[in-house]
Amino acid sequence: MSADEIRKWHRDPRSKEASLPHTRAELPFLADMLDTPKAEWSPEMRDKAMRAVNFIGRHEAQMRAQGKRFGTGALHCTRERQIALMNWGRKTPGCPEVT
Repeated sequence: MSADEIRKWHRDPRSKEASLPHTRAELPFLADMLDTPKAEWSPEMRDKAMRAVNFIGRHEAQMRAQGKRFGTGALHCTRERQIALMNWGRKTPGCPEVT
């Protein structure tokens, strides 16, 4: 997601449906990270980037495994999981847009 998409998503009431408030509170920080050149990132920004990449990787791996197990295609895209991933700044390719 772009920085503007993240800021818009943070204001969207649907973003409250899957994550804890302290996770959602970090969305503006993620957007600021995208607006900051990586060479200028603080240690806190680097830590957040690592945590985000790890969270997204774990959840998308689970979606692939569940897609095979449940026969729902390449990814098992649930609304709650998609919202949780968007709360970490990720729109998963191959999943429909959250409505």
